[in-house]
Amino acid sequence: MKKNIIFLGLALLLTLTNISLADTVKTKPTMKIGSNVLSFILLGDINGYFEKEINSHFSWVATGHYIATGKLNDLKTNARTSLGIRTYTNLLSLEMLSKNKLKKNHSLLGNFLEFKTGFIRIESLYKPTLEFSVGKTNMFNEKVYYEVKLGLMRVLDDNDVIPYGSFGTGLLL
Repeated sequence: MKKNIIFLGLALLLTLTNISLADTVKTKPTMKIGSNVLSFILLGDINGYFEKEINSHFSWVATGHYIATGKLNDLKTNARTSLGIRTYTNLLSLEMLSKNKLKKNHSLLGNFLEFKTGFIRIESLYKPTLEFSVGKTNMFNEKVYYEVKLGLMRVLDDNDVIPYGSFGTGLLL
């Protein structure tokens, strides 16, 4: 019995050692979470963002917004959600355009193109939307990123195309 307890203790110690050693190995990030800070400060938009790498070319993105106060709430808009795809590319880089080369980016960083569909609640009615944007993601430090994005959103029930900008920050996971 005493030998079994010692054996189990050693096995547990080795397992914990392997777990802690595995945590020190750096791997490329495959997920991001964040928030659009600019929208929160200017519009009172409480929002969240999630991105998950699908493969070496694409990732899927999801956003949610709740507008408690501010300019958008005055327009009877208080919620928006969207889901779409994003691709990181050097196609937007002037250097890459001049060399006419494309390079894959696997790290959820750099220039990107994004296309999303979603719903916006206006006067208690949910209306479908389409969004297209371009942007760039950079690092503050090893885990914290920031991104700048410009885009267009179209509410499908209306003929209006709404330009928007974003400055977001978050964590690479």
